[in-house]
Amino acid sequence: MHQSKLIRILRKIPRIESKYITRFLQYTYPKNNITVVKLFKYLYKYHPKFESTKLAKESVFEKIFPDEAFKDKKMRMLQSDLVKPLEEYMVIEEIKKDKFLFQYILANALDRRNNSQYYKSVIKNLQKDLSDSNTPRSLFSYLALIIMNRKLLLHPATKQFHPSTRKVLDSTIANFYRFSVLANLQFMIEVFEREKDQESIYSLPFFKEAIEHAKDYASEDIIFEMYLALIDLVEKKDEQSYRKLKDLHAEYNNQVKHKVNNAEKTIFSQGLLQQGFYNEQRLVYIKLHNFIISKIYEDHVTYKAEQFELYKSGVENNLITNNNQIPDSTFINICISGAANKAFEWTENFITKYESYLDEACRPNAVALSRAFLHFHLKDFEKAFDFLNMVKEKDLPYNFRFRSLCVKCYYEFARKDDSYIQPLKDYIGNFKQFIKKSNLNKNRKLTYTNFCTFCKKLIGCKESNEGSTQETKHMLKEELDATRSIIAREWLVEKIEEL
Repeated sequence: MHQSKLIRILRKIPRIESKYITRFLQYTYPKNNITVVKLFKYLYKYHPKFESTKLAKESVFEKIFPDEAFKDKKMRMLQSDLVKPLEEYMVIEEIKKDKFLFQYILANALDRRNNSQYYKSVIKNLQKDLSDSNTPRSLFSYLALIIMNRKLLLHPATKQFHPSTRKVLDSTIANFYRFSVLANLQFMIEVFEREKDQESIYSLPFFKEAIEHAKDYASEDIIFEMYLALIDLVEKKDEQSYRKLKDLHAEYNNQVKHKVNNAEKTIFSQGLLQQGFYNEQRLVYIKLHNFIISKIYEDHVTYKAEQFELYKSGVENNLITNNNQIPDSTFINICISGAANKAFEWTENFITKYESYLDEACRPNAVALSRAFLHFHLKDFEKAFDFLNMVKEKDLPYNFRFRSLCVKCYYEFARKDDSYIQPLKDYIGNFKQFIKKSNLNKNRKLTYTNFCTFCKKLIGCKESNEGSTQETKHMLKEELDATRSIIAREWLVEKIEEL
């Protein structure tokens, strides 16, 4: 049962909801609730990992039906009997939280019961909220407007030739054009990033028309201006396009924040409409970050500060989490960026606040490595090394960062204590072998290999006492400047000065 659909559902149900589910099962399914509730309570004892051998089908069956011989078909049917109400519970909870979806389903229920007056009132209120000039737009909000307008137009009680109906029709057409233009732009942005021959993109159907229409709409709606700037960035990859998009993204974020923060118990408080805003914010956030990463790889070190500012914006606008979860790689990257930019208090607060958002399986390693980077930049190398020793897994997805930080810590120890020189050399040798056997691309391998080679040169200068001369420092700096592919360039420059 460990990999069954039922266990996959139960694994993601928070413990706080278990008592509500028990009540839901008891009152919603009275005929078979005794065995279903019994199964739920038995299985949920093993939440969240569900790794016990007592979860074998035979063991579970014996617990639920102690006086019967194991019957596979009966066990499968019982699992299905529990899956169905769990799915219904999750759907009901989502509808209760999403005011837009609740009102939309309510309208459909009223329509099926021929309650035309109340139905039209609900639809018009939704339409009014969505059309509010103070509401930022998203691809989904345009689609929602089209659906609301269409339901009004096609309803039997609507007076087809009344002037107000013509207004609804005009609004539907206008919103449909905006929706189609925005959808076109989104797809074209992805094509731009994948297509080497950018000239051929302009020959794709509707692309030029979408650009021209977007320019017309940009003065009315910031989302079109933002997408035009995004296309500029993806196409030109220049500083000016980046700055413009960054400013528009910040403005859009502020509009969304203002709307959502003042939207308690409205259709914008949470749910599909808020997710629509998130999707637009998140897409632009990712493209801005991709641009920054490309510049950092090109050794534009000033963009490391830009990266940290973008991370802070992502944290502030909830763009780094999805369903209250944050990938461990994102968590570590943010901590490294914060520590490298000397935002020590901010980074410590981030770790404390967001470590619970990490998956339990990777949390200890991610937090330990993040704290190791934080204390390294605080120049508390012993504490950094202590945290590195807490990282248990060997096959880490961020193994290269882990090992390169180990090299740095060993080097800092060797600067003050010669007994660490040989362990440093040994570790660098092992790291080089690890790099060679890895499946990194050729250029990434080169960046780490060059780092290891340069660290060996630095420790060699210390051993021979040659590093203290200005001539040696000058030669090392020139060599470092000439090495295009290398990690930790700023740290290496600092170590040359310290020779």
